Amino acid sequence: MGMSLTNFDSLPEECVSTILSFTSPPDACRFSMVSTSLRSASDSDMLWLTFLPSDYRSIVSRSMTPLAVDLSSRKNLFYALCRPLLLDGGNTSFKLDKFSGKKSYILSARELSIEWGTDPMYWSWRPMAESRFKEVAELRTVSWLEIEGKINTKNLTQNTLYGAYLIMRVSHRGYGLDSVPCEVTIIVSNRVIKSGKAYLWQKDEKKGIKENSLDGVPVPSRREDDNGWMEIEIGEFFSCERDEEVKMSVMDIGYHLKGGLIIEGIEDRGEKSAMARNYVGEDNDGTSIEVSSAPSGDEDAGDNHATNAEGDEVVPAESAVHVGARSGAKVGHLVVGGGDCNSTDCKTRRSVRLRRWWFGEEEKRLRDGCVLVKQGLARKLLCSVEVLGSARNRKRARMQEGCAKKR
Repeated sequence: MGMSLTNFDSLPEECVSTILSFTSPPDACRFSMVSTSLRSASDSDMLWLTFLPSDYRSIVSRSMTPLAVDLSSRKNLFYALCRPLLLDGGNTSFKLDKFSGKKSYILSARELSIEWGTDPMYWSWRPMAESRFKEVAELRTVSWLEIEGKINTKNLTQNTLYGAYLIMRVSHRGYGLDSVPCEVTIIVSNRVIKSGKAYLWQKDEKKGIKENSLDGVPVPSRREDDNGWMEIEIGEFFSCERDEEVKMSVMDIGYHLKGGLIIEGIEDRGEKSAMARNYVGEDNDGTSIEVSSAPSGDEDAGDNHATNAEGDEVVPAESAVHVGARSGAKVGHLVVGGGDCNSTDCKTRRSVRLRRWWFGEEEKRLRDGCVLVKQGLARKLLCSVEVLGSARNRKRARMQEGCAKKR
């Protein structure tokens, strides 16, 4: 890149910290080992404030126990928040992902709405050594099972795809939980984003299970933190910049009795970036939209293709103004170009609907694209500095070897 290590060392600390802010916390830690003079930039509060959530002060103040770290160092604070932290009287668990800095929350069973949860005939509440919370909910017997949790996206990391998971296990006296799959649903601002089915238990773990599913229906899988807890995915949702209420529900309203289910809570954890995977969501009118990024190296990588729930094509950028440019493309529930309705009001409504969807997607694509480019440049710079540092060490070793031979 035409920059010597000496010249790079001469860059202002603020400049180096800004460059590193477009990488990740592990990259910043690796960078601190390249040069002693650059360690101050990689450990600076200016850099680590960019990795911390904007509401970190509120999170620390809600903690049940004081953090046993030096809070004057933002780096120490970041890694302290990467360990599970009990908030709000011990009913919520919080932690940051140490690789990405994304927030994760676990709502305890007490924070959930459980049908007949206060009736000791159907549910019992007791402490459990394997649980992070002071008590869990155990199902005695019931025919109508309904569990719901709520969270606001303002508490989550913005512009991030989240997965919601029910954390559970089954006691030795479990029964009736594998008879039929239950319904799992994600609702954002009163719109159903995801609905499907899942088994809460598979008694015979070797029977018909392939890739954590039974006949295509998901079954519980073991959690990474283990301790005997299992999880079942409820669904995914996108945490955008505006504040929205997310409802996550598990429901089985069959007439057969069931029991032995132990509920610890519902976890919301950040998944991969929406730019790195296909995102299925809905536009502002409730129409299901899927935007798939083209593979790396594809000549048409900049032209994203969008379809609705029926698999019909949604008009892309070049047709945002000329609504009838592609015959047969659907916008909302209307067909563009010689469609079901040709009145002026219909054309106006579908044109506004299309523009609103397109400009929202274009803004997100440009913003995420800029971040990815800056991250790429920062990574190249980091690799260049590491190579220069290795070359300097080799040169120093050769000089020392030459001096030894002269002696």
